[in-house]
Formats: sequence, C-alpha cells, structure tokens
Amino acid sequence: MATLLLDTSVIIDALNEKKGRRQFLSELVQQGNVLACCPINVAEIYAGMRPKEEVQTTRFLTSLDYYPITFSVARLAGELKSDFGKKGTTLSVADSLIAAVAIEYQLSLLTDNTKDFPMKDLQLYHPLGVSEEWLLPERASLRSEGLHCFPPLYPRFFSTSFRMSSADTFPSVNFLRANP
Repeated sequence: MATLLLDTSVIIDALNEKKGRRQFLSELVQQGNVLACCPINVAEIYAGMRPKEEVQTTRFLTSLDYYPITFSVARLAGELKSDFGKKGTTLSVADSLIAAVAIEYQLSLLTDNTKDFPMKDLQLYHPLGVSEEWLLPERASLRSEGLHCFPPLYPRFFSTSFRMSSADTFPSVNFLRANP
C-alpha cells in the first residue's frame, strides 16, 4: 500500500469530525496504508487549536508518521514557488513545503485542495475522487503533464457517520496501523 501525507485540511476535518474523515482515515489504515504529517501540518494545526483540544490533537498528530523538512526539501519548495511564480501562479510557502515533502519522500498527498498543488511531480490522492474542477478544460494541461489524481474513491466511505463521545480519544499509532 501507500504512505499518504495528509494535507492540513484533512487533519482539521478529522479533528473536527467533518466529512466523515475519521472513518475514512480508519478505512485507509485498515487497507494497509500509512498516514503521515510534516512540520507544516503541525504548525498550522497548533496555530488554530483551542486549549481544550490540545490533548486530543497531540495524540492524533503523534500517531502519524512524521516526515521532516530537510535542506533538500526546503530547497525544492523554494524552487517550486519560484518556478510557478515565474509562470504567474502564486503558491504559498506552506503549500510549497507540503508538496516538497511529498515529492522528496515519494509520498502521495491526501488533499481536497488540488488547486493549491499544481506540481506535475506530485502524486495526489484525492479523498473525494476526481473533482469537477479537475475536469475543467483549464486543468487539462496539468493532466497532460502527468499530475495524477488517483485512485477515485467512492461515496461508501462517507455513508456511515462516525462519532466519538467526549470520553473517547484518537486511537494510538498501534490502533491506526493495520495488522500485518
């Protein structure tokens, strides 16, 4: 299976019990996938976290594999931002770093925000399948340049609501990992 770097929006949805993300992430792990984060995710999550959410948030984030920003990752992120800027596309430093982590470590990025990640060397794993935006004619150049959006997922992942009581916590890494 694959190691999936989670975009911050996916982590936020899981923490806030939105869009069936907890159930979806659990199913991915049960299928043998590994979930991961990077320093940008951690910084963005803690920047918006309320004090009462700290224990549960920390438990969830530390259950994920962690991929650091090395010199080569930082350099690639700078190059991506610069190259796209020359083409008239503005990328945030945060999104450039997340993309560079995924590219450098050969991870698939799990995101809803495909428009923020137009890099042709980036493998995207879109949690809702191929979005309508992806099919627009102006996205054709990205599709033809090899930007991948795979595999399409089906609504069954979102058909069951998944609720945790306030006494429940996020599963530990041992629970999140599928049994061999």
